[in-house]
Amino acid sequence: GASSAWAWPLVGAVLGSLAAGPLVARFGAIRTSQWALTLSAAGLVLAGLWPGAVMWAAFLLGLGYGPITPASSHVLNHTTPAHQRNLVFSIKQTGVPVGVALSGFCVPLLAGSVLALSQLGGVVGRIAWGYVADRFLRPLTMLAALAMVSASASLLTASLVLWSAPPPALFLTVLMFVFGASASGWNGVYLAEVARQAPTGSVGLATSGTLACTFLGVLLGAPLF
Repeated sequence: GASSAWAWPLVGAVLGSLAAGPLVARFGAIRTSQWALTLSAAGLVLAGLWPGAVMWAAFLLGLGYGPITPASSHVLNHTTPAHQRNLVFSIKQTGVPVGVALSGFCVPLLAGSVLALSQLGGVVGRIAWGYVADRFLRPLTMLAALAMVSASASLLTASLVLWSAPPPALFLTVLMFVFGASASGWNGVYLAEVARQAPTGSVGLATSGTLACTFLGVLLGAPLF
């Protein structure tokens, strides 16, 4: 039913990501991106014209979303100077948290303003960490540090249940911003490192495989939690 519709775009994204590598290799990154946008548009049209088909619409959206990043990574890897790879990939990835932040500000203020703050942290973090990884820290060191900050923010958030009173607004704001900057800020550096380590001509394939694992973690993590 509609209550399980959240899983369908993730299923589509896993399948779309797995298909992206072969599609980019056969048709090129631009044509693959065009087909992905067409599938996403079809999902939006279906959701608007036939509300009862929300699961299929969500699946189409995920199917279109999955190939976009592998295709764009393939293009950027050929056009970005090596010394700017982390920053450029990180800037490219800011579109996602910007969109989520805008949606957070457009819904009622309750589970919305906090969502927007965390995603704004992701926007700032993605650009900042890309700059740092290009100039000061090795990308893998940067990713390890972000993992530690993310885990600490997660534990601190979980500990809020033990508080006898609601936390101060400033504390919650800072915590969510840091959470977003780390938990949502890692993937620009990550994708740049995948592109760097991928064999020549296999950036799209490597990216599609790693993103399929990422989407699978989102798909399984929520119900397991």
